[in-house]
Amino acid sequence: DLAGRNQQVMAQFNAAEMAAVTGVTSHFYYCEGANAGKPNYHVYSNIETSVGYSLDIMKQWSAAKGTDLPLIFSEWNLNRNDARNYGLQQVPIILELFSSFMAGGVDQLDFWSTMYHPTSLGNYRGELQTAGTLFQIMTHDLIGMKVADVPSVSSNYDVHAFSGQGKAVVFVSSLIDSAMNLKLDLSKYLDAYSLTSARLMQVDLTKADGAYKSMTGLAPWEEPDAAIKLTPETIASILGSGFSPMTLGAHETMVLEFTLAPTRLGSKLPDVITGTDGSDRIDALASSDKVMGLAGDDTLFGRTGNDSIWGGDGHDRIWGGIGNDVIYGGTGASAGTTYILNGTFDAGSANWTGTDLELGNTESAYLGNGSTNKVAEVDGNTGPITVMQQSFAVTGAQSAQLSLRSVLRTDGTLGIDGFKADVLDSTGAVISTMTILPTSKTAWANYTLNFTFPAAGTYTLRFTEVGNNDSLGAIIDAVQITSTSAVDDLSPDTISGGDGNDALYGMAGNDLVSGDAGAD
Repeated sequence: DLAGRNQQVMAQFNAAEMAAVTGVTSHFYYCEGANAGKPNYHVYSNIETSVGYSLDIMKQWSAAKGTDLPLIFSEWNLNRNDARNYGLQQVPIILELFSSFMAGGVDQLDFWSTMYHPTSLGNYRGELQTAGTLFQIMTHDLIGMKVADVPSVSSNYDVHAFSGQGKAVVFVSSLIDSAMNLKLDLSKYLDAYSLTSARLMQVDLTKADGAYKSMTGLAPWEEPDAAIKLTPETIASILGSGFSPMTLGAHETMVLEFTLAPTRLGSKLPDVITGTDGSDRIDALASSDKVMGLAGDDTLFGRTGNDSIWGGDGHDRIWGGIGNDVIYGGTGASAGTTYILNGTFDAGSANWTGTDLELGNTESAYLGNGSTNKVAEVDGNTGPITVMQQSFAVTGAQSAQLSLRSVLRTDGTLGIDGFKADVLDSTGAVISTMTILPTSKTAWANYTLNFTFPAAGTYTLRFTEVGNNDSLGAIIDAVQITSTSAVDDLSPDTISGGDGNDALYGMAGNDLVSGDAGAD
């Protein structure tokens, strides 16, 4: 009865002697099957309770002294004489012990031993063994973090997590002697974090020989001194539809690192929020908003209001929130989507920028035909070259068409005066172009340019004056860029409509779509 024996020892201390106590230290070695039938029974599923049993005894000294004393385990490890603790089998047990110690308030842990034994950090050659590789990861990634509570979900694998300082690290460990395919729901992490790295802790089979000292016929994951390697995994192969499919070999461990993602916030007014080509987190907040994630693995929240949300390329996670939302997991650019605002110039120069602009005058001012229709001239004044342009966001690769109508003002020169129309990507490179020289001073003609947006991103439509620089140039109207079809990416998305009557489009890929409340 350790607790009773501890009380007997404490009873021998008088007040002065108890005042001299500055800390409580103990050892802990996990020995599978030890203490059967007792609270501190050593079996994997009871490690937390078993550690807690030891800590309760140690904390009795703090209670007796009336102050918190440092709790120290000057030795801890697994039983070095039990082959069930060797090699990769050691990883989840160390993580379970470490998590239990940290959650219990231990102040100092001294792992034993550093070398020579099958459960040590290194072998007799000074090369890292399994425990040493794990400690290398923990030393680099877990300093300053706290244990995150993860419920036990399976006897075949376990999950240990730590978070703090804007990061979270999750260890997913196999507990069985064969390979397994897992599909873990990591949505709780992905609500606040972006997955930034995935590494598989596994045996380097090129350096495994199936032997250790006098032992032979060992499986790679049983070898105490087998070299351990960390293999980077492609995040796209891990992350999909809010779930993380992964394959673990016998007793292998996947190490996932998440980073707290900064969030762009909307306002209480109707917002138009455009992401970047990276992995964006956008929270539109209140009102009826328009949110475009573009490329990257985006996390998008519509919140309240009747929102329109496009995930764009990548593994996107989208919540519509309250309201009648329209959500596209992929590019969402179905035929008929338009991108140019104020292409009729009824609002003057609104939405357009450039130099030497002349927008919003009536058609009659140039053609003398009495029409009050608003138009723009691509030759504002004598001297400067007129350039007018408008930028807009495209949510994914798609084919599109530029359309407009044009005529030359009555004093212009046919065959000379006109303009060039360019579509540029975010780097300023021209992806499509045409030059228009109107053939009439009285009759409008329609012009079109078919092209393809190669990917999600920000694009610009630009008109540049061509011909005599005399303020007598081409007149344009009804400018628009319209998607004609979408080339959707196959990345899996997670879409939740939230409350309200929502229209949800997964587009291409293996998507997880939840309508939630309302007539969807």
